[in-house]
Amino acid sequence: DTYRPANWRVPRLQKQAHLTIFDTNGRLAGSTDVDIRVHGNFSRVLPQKSIRIYPRKKYNPDGLPYDLFDSGQDVGHNRIILRNGGNEYAESRIKDAAIQRIMAGLNFGTQRAQPVVLFLNGEYYGLLTARDRQDQHYLASMYHLPTRKVDILERHFEPDRGDADHWQPVLDLVETADTRSDAFYHDASKLIDLDNF
Repeated sequence: DTYRPANWRVPRLQKQAHLTIFDTNGRLAGSTDVDIRVHGNFSRVLPQKSIRIYPRKKYNPDGLPYDLFDSGQDVGHNRIILRNGGNEYAESRIKDAAIQRIMAGLNFGTQRAQPVVLFLNGEYYGLLTARDRQDQHYLASMYHLPTRKVDILERHFEPDRGDADHWQPVLDLVETADTRSDAFYHDASKLIDLDNF
């Protein structure tokens, strides 16, 4: 019954946990306390939940000192999702990660992926895929921003973080300008990163 009461239904419920990482050779690679919570929307009803990991400064000033994605950069304070496959849960579970890897050379942000075997309290939980959580920490880290103060808009331009004040001039330009003119391209390039867009 997917409608019975359960703690994983409580939004933003976080718990402290101890994370220990072993590399592919079985050697201890990292260990720190973190906060965790269930991640996802519909996928929360599945037997194997996705888990979001929050490496906090209060537990370790370096966050998670481990290069999880073999990228030459430690995870640090970036949030990580141990993903159950989401909509691909009953399928291959690799489609989204494969598409992200194929697009990784293009001029926009993609999520790195690393398969992991997860044990919770010493019990086998399953095979999941570690993924970047695309949030303010990801943007600051991946784009070398001097601050995490960014605006993140969701559907219908609703702010998830910050506000939509800087996006409104873009909408105004698109609604009022001749989008086929060179002047439009020039004006738009002052407001947005056109290569990324």
